[in-house]
Amino acid sequence: MNALQTKMAEINKKFKADIINVGTDIIKVAKIPFSSPMANYMTYGGIPVGKITEFYGGEGGGKTTSALDIVGNAQKKFQQVYDDEIASIESEIEVLQEKDTKDAKNKITKLQDKLADLEESGPKQVVYIDAEQTLDVQWAQLIGVDTESMILVRPQEQTAEEILQIAIDLIATGNVGLCILDSIPMLVSQNILKESLEKKSYGGISQALTTFCSKVTPHLVQNQCAFIGINQVREDISSMYNTESTPGGKMWKHACALRIRCKKDTYLDSNNGELSSKAENPAGNRVTLEIRKTKVCKPDRRLGYYTLNYTTGIDVLNDSIQLALQYNLIYKGGSWFSILDENSEIKQKDGSPLKFQGIAKLINFLRENEDEKQDLLKRLEACTNE
Repeated sequence: MNALQTKMAEINKKFKADIINVGTDIIKVAKIPFSSPMANYMTYGGIPVGKITEFYGGEGGGKTTSALDIVGNAQKKFQQVYDDEIASIESEIEVLQEKDTKDAKNKITKLQDKLADLEESGPKQVVYIDAEQTLDVQWAQLIGVDTESMILVRPQEQTAEEILQIAIDLIATGNVGLCILDSIPMLVSQNILKESLEKKSYGGISQALTTFCSKVTPHLVQNQCAFIGINQVREDISSMYNTESTPGGKMWKHACALRIRCKKDTYLDSNNGELSSKAENPAGNRVTLEIRKTKVCKPDRRLGYYTLNYTTGIDVLNDSIQLALQYNLIYKGGSWFSILDENSEIKQKDGSPLKFQGIAKLINFLRENEDEKQDLLKRLEACTNE
């Protein structure tokens, strides 16, 4: 061991963590996926764990809906990870019980203690800070959120500094896997909250967010927790080109590993047909997603959308078909849609080709045939993460 390796070992021992490593293969960013395959395609698998993500845009643009979609999928992922860890420990204990040795008994004792601690802590939780006081529980449940197990924080008269400190304290426990702040412009800094409306103030919440970003980042990495900040847009009156700006200051933008702009797009009918902007009873709309910044994947997939139905939530099947067309998993010829196999030939089921006239018939087939649906989604997932 040379002098450099010795010093590295001393530093890691001093801080009780492997803060110095050799190689870059240790940087593996996990993702929490969207429900929409199109959104996962754009982000190479979803939002990053251990990083800060920002959803921002105009009113009704789909920011909160996108965040709630991530919440629902995070809860499922955390439960699955927890169940797998429990099953793995129990399986290891069963194997060791077959060995009647002292070493095996000692290992069993340690594993039983680990199992007890894991069962006591349970799966990782989701924290939702509703600073706007506007969370619609029914809509959240429609999107797929288990509202009964979600930790909801509804500030009363707390300052921005106090609210952000609450977020840090909860994340630091290690039991939180996702924290959402809805929304940044609703935070009021300490030096403004107690002042009258007549008094001019400057800086806003920028200073509080600057300190927050610096303090929360190591906690996010250490505890493998994702953070989503929902933000709004403002017109930059200082610019002659009417460019947009977002509250929070420059430090917040620099701290975000992923920034996604959400925008309400075309209204849709029940069959996902486009409607005019003056439609009286739309069944849904497209939510346009634009990747404005990414430090966790290639920036080559900048613009896309997902389909939102006001009755059923995110239309996974419609988005899957649109994305499958890009990857040649489905072939479209005129009004006909054909599901292709690994050899780019039309798949057969019970001796009949999987060929359908119109996208509605294809969607109905996939809804009625869960095996074909899951096969298509699995192949799409493999494609989007490449």
